[in-house]
Amino acid sequence: MRRLDPGDPSDLAILQALAAHLAGPVSGEALAATLGVSPERLRVRIGSLVSLGYVADEAGGYLLAERGWAELRRRLPTAEG
Repeated sequence: MRRLDPGDPSDLAILQALAAHLAGPVSGEALAATLGVSPERLRVRIGSLVSLGYVADEAGGYLLAERGWAELRRRLPTAEG
């Protein structure tokens, strides 16, 4: 298991970036650019989110899975709260 490097995005940052792409799957390159990391670094980070079911790896890129949406709702304050 690998530790996060100081420049690596957090799981929450990846989930938030994916949540902003509602039009469909986002490519790894586009997501990496949004997060300010190389596509290679993103692949290392996003692999665990895919294997845990937070992110879906679709043919056209990555999508936030239902488990990822639930995690965002749990971790981020709502406008009502």
